[in-house]
Amino acid sequence: MKWKALLGVMLIFAVLGIAASVLSYQAHFEEGSTFCSLNETFDCDVVNRSSYSEMFGIPVSLFGIIAYVAFFLYAGMSLSSKKIKERYAHVMMLLATVSLAFSLYLTSIEAFVLETWCVLCIMSQVAILAIFVSLVMIKKELEQTSV
Repeated sequence: MKWKALLGVMLIFAVLGIAASVLSYQAHFEEGSTFCSLNETFDCDVVNRSSYSEMFGIPVSLFGIIAYVAFFLYAGMSLSSKKIKERYAHVMMLLATVSLAFSLYLTSIEAFVLETWCVLCIMSQVAILAIFVSLVMIKKELEQTSV
């Protein structure tokens, strides 16, 4: 079944998203971190210290960690039980849609407001896009097999 391969893709990109979000979370609290501050165009510190890096006083990277852990758990559990996969597919699709929309919003902030890019944010954006596409394909396959 193709959905197993798609869940494997989700697992890989969830791990990438967790790693990027954890590193971003750590960098959010480190003064003068130069981990991924490469030049004026790619400067994680500018992005990570901006007013857009927090929501309700919470670093947005923490929301990313939570979402990516949820995707990881969903994919892992679904590989062992098709019933779990079907049961939570709609919830995960909703989470992925909201996460992708928020990621696109943050990308527009980087591009048009801050005019600098965060390498970790780009990694996270790639991860959520891959997870979203995987879930769309899984959902499509579920709809085809349940008919």
